[in-house]
Amino acid sequence: SDVCSSDLGAAWLLAITQSSSSDCRINRKIITKAGPIPYKFDTIRKMAFIEVPCDVHVHKHEVSPEEAAEAGIPISVAENILGPSSVVSIVKGVTFVMVELPSNNILSTVAGSINAKKLRGSLDHPWYTGDHFGTWYFVNNGQTEDGTVQISSRMVTHDGALEDPATGSAASAFSVYWARRVWGGRDKDAPNSSITSFDITQGVDMGRPSKIKTEVELDSGTAAVRKVVLGGSVVQVMEGYIVI
Repeated sequence: SDVCSSDLGAAWLLAITQSSSSDCRINRKIITKAGPIPYKFDTIRKMAFIEVPCDVHVHKHEVSPEEAAEAGIPISVAENILGPSSVVSIVKGVTFVMVELPSNNILSTVAGSINAKKLRGSLDHPWYTGDHFGTWYFVNNGQTEDGTVQISSRMVTHDGALEDPATGSAASAFSVYWARRVWGGRDKDAPNSSITSFDITQGVDMGRPSKIKTEVELDSGTAAVRKVVLGGSVVQVMEGYIVI
């Protein structure tokens, strides 16, 4: 399962079950093997926000539309891809190829995913060693008045056999990748940090719409990642008990 989405779900559930009606904002931490993960909960909007542990790496190899067709994307989709697609790892072992499409109509026709083993070029070691590899299809729907980037997306993997309705790790990796593109066009006299916010929809075409919010803070001088925040609401679908 997607680690970032699982952490967000854990934060949401902990906040819902442990907060009182008088709390308007909650600030706590989840202790994980990756270290403490700070989280906040907005009781008014019923949304949780976590700081994503990340070590983002953009691979040297970019995937051309022709190569994408050879590696698993149907030609009818590949011929609509906008430019070469960057490959981004959010951490070592969790990698996505960022495939930009020109419209939501074309996004709705998506089928298949890229098989990393069929790429012409090799991906950077140790960021990719045959571990998780997904195809993140996206459409840039522009910005709101406050500068929030609007994105429609789908995440498909396992040669097109699996689609995920909400992928926190892919949304976080994409947000850093796109925030650096925004940073490239920044005002050179900007403040020491650059913050880009995103509203991302995913899962619409599979009938399970998800709304994901992200915020990326970069160092204005180097584009180094200072902080990645992932947020959203959660729907509880089951519960269980462990007998100790």
